[in-house]
Amino acid sequence: MNKNKLLACLLPLAISSSYASAETPQFHADADFYSDSDDLKVDQWSLGYQQSHGIFNYLHEEEPEKQLLWSVKAKRSTIDQLTKDDYRGQHLSAAVAYKYSKDLSTELSIGDGNLENRRTHKDNHLTTYSIKAQAKINPQLTVQAKQERDFLFDNAIVDDSSNNLLHGDTSDIGVYWRADEKWRVEGKANHLRLSDGNSSDKVSGSLLYGISPGWPWIWAGVSAEKLSFDKDRSSYWTPQDYQSVGLTLDSSFPVNDDLSMSFGANLNRSKEDNNPSGTGYSLSTGAEWKIAEQVKLKAQGYILESTQETSEWKQDGVSLSVNVKSF
Repeated sequence: MNKNKLLACLLPLAISSSYASAETPQFHADADFYSDSDDLKVDQWSLGYQQSHGIFNYLHEEEPEKQLLWSVKAKRSTIDQLTKDDYRGQHLSAAVAYKYSKDLSTELSIGDGNLENRRTHKDNHLTTYSIKAQAKINPQLTVQAKQERDFLFDNAIVDDSSNNLLHGDTSDIGVYWRADEKWRVEGKANHLRLSDGNSSDKVSGSLLYGISPGWPWIWAGVSAEKLSFDKDRSSYWTPQDYQSVGLTLDSSFPVNDDLSMSFGANLNRSKEDNNPSGTGYSLSTGAEWKIAEQVKLKAQGYILESTQETSEWKQDGVSLSVNVKSF
C-alpha cells in the first residue's frame, strides 16, 4: 500500500501558518488528535509558557535582538494501536533562543520523555534534544538547519516488529529563496537514523507563485519529493524508492477584525518501488479567533488520502490551541 506518512509536500503550508502579529510572552494550551487507516490514534495535550515564537516561525523576526528568550512545555501523549501495543506518557522540555542579529538566530531545547507500554508496563525513557539555527544570507535567501532526537510516533513510526519502542536522530537542512515578490523556491533535505538500525533519506522541493503574495495571500505551485529507506521493515512504512510530484495551493485571509482563516490543498501523483503509480490529495483549513484582547483561539485540521489500485490509505488530524498573552 502506498502510505504517504512522511510526505511533507502533501501537508500545505497553511497547516503551520500564523496570521497575527507577535505578542509574547504568552501561555498556551494545546490539543492535537491524529488517526489513520492503519488504526493508529495519537492524542496529545500540552501546557506551556514561551517568550519566543521559535526561530522557524516568521514572527521570530519581530523579536528583539541580543536577548536570551526561553520557554517551557509539558506534554501528555496517548498512543493507541489496534493490533500492537499501546503507550501512555509525558514529555517535559525547556528551550532557550538567542537572536545574535537580524540575520542569525539559534535555539536549543532539551527534555525528558517517558512512554509506558500499557501491556508490559515497561517504561521507555529518552532524553530528547533539538538544536536549530537560522541564517539569512541576504534579503532573498535563508538557510535553516536542525538536529534533534525524539520518539517518532508523530511520524506514524511507533515500534518495531519486536514491540520495541522506536526513537530516532534527525538531521534537516532547508534553503528558502524568495526570487522576487511573486516567486518562492524551497528545498529541504532530511536524514533519519532510527534506533533499530534503519535509516532514511528524503529530499523535497517546491516552486510557488504568489497570486496574492502579501496578506491576504494566495500561493500556488508545484512540489516534488523523493524518499528511501535503507532497510525494509514490516512494522512501519519503509519504501526503498518513493517519488511524488504534485500541485499545491496555500491561502490565508481575514474574515473580520477578530477572525482569520486559511485553506490549503494538494493533488499529487506518486510511485513506490515497483508498484503501480498512485494518486493522492490533501485538504487543510485553519482559523484564528481573537476572543479578547489577550486571548486567541486557533483551530486547524486536515485530511489526506493516498490510493494505489485497490489499496487506500487515509490520515486526518485536528489541533486546538488557546494562547493567553501575559500581562
